[in-house]
This record gives sequence, C-alpha cells and structure tokens, in this order.
Amino acid sequence: GNARGGNARGGNARGGNARGGNVKGSNNAKGGNNAKGGNNAKGGNGSGGASQRKQAMKTRVNEPVLCDLVTVEPIMINASEPEPETMFCVMDGDYESDGINGIMYEINRTAFEPGFFDDLELDGTDSLSIANAEVDLVENHGGGIIGGAVGGAVPLKQRGMGQGGRPKNHNNKGRGGGHGKLSNSRQLSPRLGVSDLLVLYAVPLDVQNYKTIDQYRNDIFGIAPSGEVQDPVNVITQTEACSRGKLKYVPASVSNCAVIVNGMMNVPIDKNVTGEESGIVVNWVQTKAQEILKATCGSINLSSDFNQVMVIAPEEVKWGGAAAWAQMPGYLSAFRDVYADRMGVQLHEFGHNLGMHHSGDGTLPYADHSCMMGNPSYDNNGPQICWNAAKSWESGWYEEDSVTVTPSASGEFIQLVGVADWVTEKYTRGMHRVVLQILDSSIANDLDYYVIYNRAKGPNAGVNFAKNQVTISTGKAREVSWHQAGLAEGQIFRKPGYNSGSQDLVVKVCEMSTGTEVMPDTAGVLIYLDNGQEADNGPKCGDTTTNAPTPVATSMCGVDHLIEVDITTDLWPTEISWELFDICTGSEILLKAKGSAGYAGYTQNQAQDIDKTCAPPGEYLFRIYDSVGDGIYSPGGYQIKLNGKVVVELETRRSYWEQEHKFGECPSSGTPPPITPSPVTPSPVTPSPVTP
Repeated sequence: GNARGGNARGGNARGGNARGGNVKGSNNAKGGNNAKGGNNAKGGNGSGGASQRKQAMKTRVNEPVLCDLVTVEPIMINASEPEPETMFCVMDGDYESDGINGIMYEINRTAFEPGFFDDLELDGTDSLSIANAEVDLVENHGGGIIGGAVGGAVPLKQRGMGQGGRPKNHNNKGRGGGHGKLSNSRQLSPRLGVSDLLVLYAVPLDVQNYKTIDQYRNDIFGIAPSGEVQDPVNVITQTEACSRGKLKYVPASVSNCAVIVNGMMNVPIDKNVTGEESGIVVNWVQTKAQEILKATCGSINLSSDFNQVMVIAPEEVKWGGAAAWAQMPGYLSAFRDVYADRMGVQLHEFGHNLGMHHSGDGTLPYADHSCMMGNPSYDNNGPQICWNAAKSWESGWYEEDSVTVTPSASGEFIQLVGVADWVTEKYTRGMHRVVLQILDSSIANDLDYYVIYNRAKGPNAGVNFAKNQVTISTGKAREVSWHQAGLAEGQIFRKPGYNSGSQDLVVKVCEMSTGTEVMPDTAGVLIYLDNGQEADNGPKCGDTTTNAPTPVATSMCGVDHLIEVDITTDLWPTEISWELFDICTGSEILLKAKGSAGYAGYTQNQAQDIDKTCAPPGEYLFRIYDSVGDGIYSPGGYQIKLNGKVVVELETRRSYWEQEHKFGECPSSGTPPPITPSPVTPSPVTPSPVTP
C-alpha cells in the first residue's frame, strides 16, 4: 500500500503507516474478512465459502492487531466433503480504518508457534493481541490473512462475556503484546430470550439474488408481501416451537431508521461479485451496511447493536461447496441465495451462532438426521425437527426438566417425554424428564452420554431418523455430537467399561406408552450398571417399586388428581389472590397465587395465568380473595378443572371480599377437620351519619 503521509505501509504501525489497509488514499482495507473457507477453509482451500486467497487483490503490511477469535462452520451441500478446522479473527473497529467493526480475518495457524492456540476454548470469549502482525489485506475492507506475529502475540481470555449477552465494556486500551484492552465490539447470539435479527440483502453490480427482498422477508420472518401466502415454517417459527418460546427471533428495528424495514436491509455494493470468495463479499456487505447506517441512522454498529446479522449473497459468489456458513459462536451468518429460504439451513447456521457444532453418525459429521445440526433436509418448509439429546442439553431450553443420572447397580427408572408434550406442558414436572445426561470420564475427548425420547410429534413431527425411539448421543459444548443408538421398546444400549471401571453401563427401554388428551406419550427407561453382557445381573424392568404395576391413571398425575386453576385478571390484578386447600388433611395448602404476599398475587392487567398441581384423591377448597371487595370484572374471571373437567367457573361478576368453592370427595368417611381461613382485612368503611 500507499502510506498515509508518505511512509510506505509496512513495518510502521498506525501513524506514518496508513491505518489498517484502508490506507487513506489507497483504499486498501486493514485486514479483511476471512470468513469460513480460506487458507484451510472448511472443506479445503476455499471450500466452505469464505477464503481470502485472492493474490491479485492483496497487499502485505505489518500492523498491530486486536481481534476476537472464532471458528466459522458451514453446512456443506455434499455432506461427505471434509472440513479442516479454520480459525478467524473478528477485528476490533479501533484497529480498522474508518472504525469498521466486524471485519473477519483468516488466521494462518501454521505461522504461529506450535501449541500457541491449544489452550483456547473458542467459546466466544477469546481474543488475540499482536503488537506487530503480518497481514495480507484485500482491498476495501474485503478480507485478509493474519500470517503470523512479527512482534509479540498473546491469546487473551475475555471476561464478562458469554453466550447470551453483549460483552461488558473494557476501557484500558493498549497497543499490543497482550496488555491492551479486550475487545468490546463482539456480539454473541443469545440462547434464551428475545434475539433481534438483521438480514442484509446484497445488491452487487453484476448479478442479483434468487428472490426479492420481500420474498426472503416472508421466508425468514413470515411477513408476506401483499397478496402472497404467509410462509408457515421458518427459523422464527421453528425455534420458538422447539424452545417453547424460550428463544424468540424478531425482526431488527431501529427508531427513525428507514433503511431497515421489518428486519431487512438492502445493501447495494458497487462491485462485481461473480467468482469472488464469499468471505470477501460478506465483508464488503458489512462495510457498506455500516456506512449506510452511520449516514442515515446515527451511531449503529452491526457487531454490537444487533444480536444476529444474516447476509444473503448471490450463488455466483464463490461458496466453496457450502450452502451457508456462520460464526461459532457469534453474531454473523452468510447464505447462498438459493438456500437462504430453507428453514433447515437457517436453523442449522443459527445453531452455530449459538455455539453448537454438527451432529454426526458413524464417520460423517452431518449424518445424525434426528437433529438440525446434521443436514436432514434442504426443503423450504421442513422437515420440522428439533435437536438431538446432546444439543438439547447444550441449548439450555429444557434445563428445568432434565437431569444428570449417576448409574448404579440398583438402577434408576425414568419416564421420558418428547419435546412436543413438553412444549404443550402436557407432563408433570419432577415425574417426567426431557433430556438425561450420563457423565462418563472414559470417553475420548471428555464426551458424555445424553438420552432423549425422539417422539415424532409437534415441532419434531418431521423426524425420520430413529423415529419414535429413545436416542443416545455423545457430545459436549462446541463439539460434534455423535449418534450412538436408537432404541425401541425392549431394546438396550450397553457401554462396556463405564467410567473406566469394570462394569457396563446399560440403558434399557422398558416401556413406551401413547398418551391421551391430558397425558403425555412416554418412554420408560431403566439405567443401571451390571457385570457384563454374559452376567446380565442388573435390575430388570418391573423389579423395583417404581416399575411395579399401578392402578389405571386418570390424568397426567397417574393415580393422583390433576387440578388446574385458570385465572384471568381484570384491570386491577393486584387486588386478587387465592389459595387451594386439601380439606381431607385439614390445613395443607396445595397451591397459592403466584408470588402472593397478602393481596399482591398478580401484576399484569387482563392476563391469563394457569397453575397446575397433582394432589392425592380428596376434597378440595378453593378460596379467592379481593382486597377491595368488588370481585373480578369482565373479561376477567376464573375456572378450575379436576382431571380435565370444569368443576368451578365464574360465569358473571359478583362482589366479594372472599369466596369459596368446594369440589372432589375425601376417600374415607368422617367429618373433615375445619380449615382456618386466612385473615382478611377489609377496607375501612365510614359509617353513615345517624340523625337522632
């Protein structure tokens, strides 16, 4: 490059040497994007899509570097194509000309000392600081390769960052050697909560995308153009369905920013892109988008102001065999236009942004098709599939209804429910589980076992791989998970030498049952240790009391009763509270209004709240209180169901301080003990004057 101020850009860092590669005057971007692919790109040189290996466009410079380390993972169209591991740096904007954030650089790992990167977890919290780095740059913030350290290089562990939130601001910025600031520009896509998604629609000079921006808006967000049918299945609907709303993608929006419309942004780039590496093109798109946002919407930063950014670029770009690729973990993904409308590809790459690696079977890293981190389909609207056991555990969505099992010779029996019945809450917390983890120190690479009921139903209805079986996979965070077994009723999985010991781990499916309107479909599994297949001396299905025959269940609570209290508040929710008693025991409170303390039971106006509990057969007393004595106004009200049947319902509003309803019957005769009502202090009443 041309040096700013006359000094050739080379060994001098920012100062006499033009800053970043986008040397003022030469327009060479400092560093560049090195998205997936590249030198050692996934799938080989250039394969996987984001190589920066275009010699004619590169300029070699020496510059200080501070960047966040990531890997970039593709979904390959040919699943058998190999994927060498590739590492990239997401450059801090302070080290990039024009302050552009998010430009990705490929790291040539062979140029660093052996073992330099070995201790990094690449979990989104690792940075790289180099006092004087050798960088091959691509023009106009297009990309580049960090080829090694001329000056000191130090990998850094960021603090205060993790999957699910924006990084904390670190203020002590330095200039290299590892003592500079930790980058504050990087966003990690959250696994829980609301995640705003911005889609950048590339508009180059020479070719156009497969669909219009409005059509992609429908394919991604389900926002249909006038006169067209709304897309029924996309990454938004499928993520919300599989997670029961624990993760929701929403169209990004910025106040007074007309260039973003329902989550989409047109990004015209004044370049031809045919034959260019996708990583270079994605960097050009990011750069132009930030220029437009800065000019029209104020200080907006792609890599820190949006949870996720998705780039759509034409098929004529060089994708290296990939349908799409994404940072793992991170905020950025890039899609070949003809695959950008496919729900399976969308969910797969967004899974990488969440930190998930692929799901494999045998020797193929995509071949576990019970999970969207494989490649079960490239169809537009499906199939509808969620995660396998290992990825389900990693997601954190099912944490409250999952458990770690410690195998023993006596065994443990657990009833599993599929994701669909978990989503509709047709299960009993504490009785049913979604995912099981079995820790095993004897597996290579510290992988553990995970177990799930792969029920083909609801958001998982499209699964065909190990359909309706109990599936077992090995895995750990940010590693490829591997399918181990799919078990039907009566089948077992055996792992000799469990935990490096002399006993075998055995997982046996004892029973599978189809549920009802109020009961879930279940798979009963027995997990135990024995002395090997020949001895077969472990517990048997039905041996223990948990497996003993039970009376016919009347609800999801087994022989107990399912009680559902359905409250809809009015405009004065804090006035309402209630309690549910077991009359047969005299004083036991079975359930209370959520958060009730005095009368402060609810806080949301005109909101529905349903509480459920399982109770022994008996007679019950429901007592509802109103702190001002005027009752719940329409459209509010309440309803109580016993085993799915309505037994109490408020049909018309009535005034009350306290109101009682009894239902059910004690199992034995006799007079139930009295219940002492909770104290209720009525509002003071001023007596009317009396004339003598």
